[in-house]
Amino acid sequence: MSHITIVENFFKRWSVSYDELTASFTDTFTAETPWLAAPVVPETHGPAEAIALLEQFRAGYNLATIQVHIKRIGQTGDVVWTERVDDVKDADGNLVVSIPVAGVLTLNDDGKITSYRDYCDLQELQAKAAA
Repeated sequence: MSHITIVENFFKRWSVSYDELTASFTDTFTAETPWLAAPVVPETHGPAEAIALLEQFRAGYNLATIQVHIKRIGQTGDVVWTERVDDVKDADGNLVVSIPVAGVLTLNDDGKITSYRDYCDLQELQAKAAA
């Protein structure tokens, strides 16, 4: 399976259910994978810390799923680049916030994500959250 297909499948799982969202991190991250969602949240390492961060969003915003709309995706070597919009939804399926994101994911030969960085415009995110 290509790295692009692995990343697309990783994001597709986010929209199924909260359990599937968290399982995608368990199944696809290595034990040490750093995940940085700059400038919004601190870096996590490994699936357990990533899921703990998601639990905070679940508690604070009733996070249930994230519908990922990939606008552009490309690969150079072991790095996959994405331009996407993440629609964060609550347990009732209501849109909490829509976040434009640029992501950089590095994968190893086993198809595991070894590094994951997301970047978004904090001012835009704050404006959307306040609306």
